[in-house]
Amino acid sequence: MTHDILGKPRGTTYRSLVTAALTFCDSFTLIRHDCQYAETADTMEERLRSFLLRTERTNEWPGTVLLSGPQATLSRDRLTPDSAAVLADVKSLYAWQGPALPEDLAFWTGDRGWLGSIAHERDAFMCLDNQDAQMVQKRILTLRLRKARSREHAL
Repeated sequence: MTHDILGKPRGTTYRSLVTAALTFCDSFTLIRHDCQYAETADTMEERLRSFLLRTERTNEWPGTVLLSGPQATLSRDRLTPDSAAVLADVKSLYAWQGPALPEDLAFWTGDRGWLGSIAHERDAFMCLDNQDAQMVQKRILTLRLRKARSREHAL
């Protein structure tokens, strides 16, 4: 079941979300479009390089479908305490936007999505059953979730 994340997960809420992902997930993805990125995005990619599992050209990722051919590179990385620490250095979930950073952080359990984001739209969602949603909200008291009515192209 999909739950929308309400508000702007930042600071302690964002860091707690990254920490919670360590319990549920084994990888994360980031997107890089075919455009110029700032040096800070290159630095972030370098910091995450040792966790890289694979890259692929795509036109689809959680919450997004581009209408014409592969126009972005998706990187999938191992989620470990060390990679989570790098992710937690960013100030908020919606800070994952170009040109400063790679975009649209998502967390995965195998091939099943746990969290997806469309940072430039300030939109994020989680795929959780009711029990996991309650567990996440108990662990992150400042995180607000709402059952999504309908969401195309979710996880």
